[in-house]
Amino acid sequence: MTSLARVLAGKVAPTGKLPVRIPTANDVNATLYPFGYGLTY
Repeated sequence: MTSLARVLAGKVAPTGKLPVRIPTANDVNATLYPFGYGLTY
């Protein structure tokens, strides 16, 4: 809960990276989001 409070208070920016690749729905070999893709503020 402390981590959530720090993010909501604006003391830290939320970050995250994907631990696996996400394939597209139509083609399993095509990658929608690659390994390590992530978003930050």
